[in-house]
Amino acid sequence: MKTPLICTLLLASGLLTGGVQQSAAQTFTEKSVWSAETDPATFLFSGFAVHLRVKPSFSENWVLGAGTYAMDLPSLMVDLNSENKGKGWKVRIDGAFSLFSEYYFREANTGSFIGVQAGFQNYRLTNKQTGSKGVSYNLLVLMPSAGYTWRPWDGSFYLKPWLGLGWVPKLSGRTTLGTQQYDLAPVTAFATLHTGFTF
Repeated sequence: MKTPLICTLLLASGLLTGGVQQSAAQTFTEKSVWSAETDPATFLFSGFAVHLRVKPSFSENWVLGAGTYAMDLPSLMVDLNSENKGKGWKVRIDGAFSLFSEYYFREANTGSFIGVQAGFQNYRLTNKQTGSKGVSYNLLVLMPSAGYTWRPWDGSFYLKPWLGLGWVPKLSGRTTLGTQQYDLAPVTAFATLHTGFTF
């Protein structure tokens, strides 16, 4: 009586173990998928954006990446802080670098995702009312985000609108020009549209 039961349990255990090992082997031999993307809006504001992403071979849902960018902040973004509105501030992200992590609910690079970025931004600050030479300061960026990756046609091209709300503490530098003080809010909101290709 015990022998058939033991044989059945051993057979079931072997099948389950084999199935798990096969499934793991299939997952870990999946091909990595790379993508390159940019933020077209940065070019409209005298800047640039270059981002490289990868879906690792071991995951169907995660996308990891890094990016660098620069741009003049539009006056609308500067004026979102009422302390700075209408005071003649010109603000430029002179250079920035961020690491990104995105989790897709369906599969990588398709549909809805949530993510987070951690990075460093160097700003250049001038004010036409003071006539003073500009100053610079540096911020840390920690920003959760949410978005959607849409492929309007079959193929590798995609559109990725996303928005984020982040903590941006000052690391170093100056935000005073003459008698004017540029106010830095500890939290910032951001929304944009990336375009890219997978390959």
